[in-house]
Amino acid sequence: MIDLHTHSNYSDGLYEPAQVIENAVRDGLSAVALCDHDCTWGLEEAKQRAKELNIDFIPGIELTVSTENDPDHADEIHMLGLFIKPTEHLEDIHARSKKAKDAYSFSLAEAMRKYCALPVYVENMRQKFHGAISMGAFGEYMVQEGMIEKFTDRKKITKQLVEEGKMIKKPEFGIQAEEAVEAIHEAGGLAILAHPYRMKLDDAALSERLKKFKAQGVDGIECHYTNYGDTTMEQIKKSLRMAAALGFLISGGSDYHKDKPKGRFQGHTGVPSDLLTTLKRASLAR
Repeated sequence: MIDLHTHSNYSDGLYEPAQVIENAVRDGLSAVALCDHDCTWGLEEAKQRAKELNIDFIPGIELTVSTENDPDHADEIHMLGLFIKPTEHLEDIHARSKKAKDAYSFSLAEAMRKYCALPVYVENMRQKFHGAISMGAFGEYMVQEGMIEKFTDRKKITKQLVEEGKMIKKPEFGIQAEEAVEAIHEAGGLAILAHPYRMKLDDAALSERLKKFKAQGVDGIECHYTNYGDTTMEQIKKSLRMAAALGFLISGGSDYHKDKPKGRFQGHTGVPSDLLTTLKRASLAR
């Protein structure tokens, strides 16, 4: 098995990059990709640990694509870059992301202290999360510190603060899909649309959007995504059919942020190892 979609605490994962690699080895994987949100800072540490433990390592990134004024009202669009190397363009994207996410996190932390009596400080979060303090990192920190019971409780608190006029709504952050593909290709990588069904489009709208992505240079789809919940197998099958119809490469991953009771692949069979051979061949041909 392989996992081509994992996160470390350089974005909103719980573990240091080296431990992400160690956990991949523990779970019996033959290959793993680190794809932190808009950030490449953890790649070197992960690469070195992977070399020491003799596991195939694929350097990656997960870029946030803007859904503001999206014609199909897509809920979330993320673009994975696999086989990338750090570049000035990717670093610039991270700097823009970090500035926006950190600013909102400071405001939210202040509101939680003032209105909810919760001792939330961004400075303390930085001891656990090294990149931008995203809402994912924010929620994970509150769980780890015992301030909330569930990861989703952070979202409920934030929503209430916004509705009561005590906080502004989280500003939209994201780059255009064209820039995401360009930045990934400049970095020598393959551009892979992550978890397509988290865009929350119906099948017809998703198919049309995939055609547009194909024209924009997107290389593949993350079909084997094991984190959709009860509909996982149905969504995987549909994604595979769309990929075949449109000539996309196929990738897959668990979207690993931390260990879960049902395991890395949430009780599913995981991601087939033979996908990596085709992806490597495509990467070398770029």
